[in-house]
Amino acid sequence: MSMFNLKLLFLPGIYGKDALPCGPTAYVAIQRYLHPNLTDSSMKNEQVISADCLTFDEFKHEINRLTNELETLKKRAERLFAEIAQEKQRAYGVIRSLLECN
Repeated sequence: MSMFNLKLLFLPGIYGKDALPCGPTAYVAIQRYLHPNLTDSSMKNEQVISADCLTFDEFKHEINRLTNELETLKKRAERLFAEIAQEKQRAYGVIRSLLECN
């Protein structure tokens, strides 16, 4: 059995003059970790993304941890998309000024 965590995968895109433009793309991925204690064959098709929760408080903690991971991924993606937008604006500004000079 495995445990899973959430991870941000971010592809910044392509904006060079020699390539077709391709915008940024973000994914939420699941990162897999082997968990030696989870070997029950009845659970082999399940994908567990939390630690063992024996009480509601432990379960609530895991839900909060997963929520925090998603919020962290959202903030990172927001920052990366903003950086790409700024780079794209600068590139378009350079292209515009070159076209105006000609």
